[in-house]
Amino acid sequence: MTVSVTALDTERVHSEVTDTSIGIAEDQRERLCEAFTEAEESTTRRYGGTGLSLAINREFVTTMGGHIEVESQLEAGSTFWFELPMAVVEKETRFAAVQIV
Repeated sequence: MTVSVTALDTERVHSEVTDTSIGIAEDQRERLCEAFTEAEESTTRRYGGTGLSLAINREFVTTMGGHIEVESQLEAGSTFWFELPMAVVEKETRFAAVQIV
């Protein structure tokens, strides 16, 4: 698995995760971001998962004004990526740690 984050310009960031999984068939990709949906239901028992992570990620990314995509090849793996609008911050800002009880 590889993870990368790249500034495309001063206003956008691109992030992607690439794995060497079983891949996802083209006809199954459109359902991936639906809550509680797995690309291949028979793999849920074998690999685990609830089908929520991509639905949650899609909500975060679209709420922030970005978009998310997947590219995949069966038996070769998948690349999930998103782009977000993000302005460059010139002044360093530090935040104090907050303990949540």
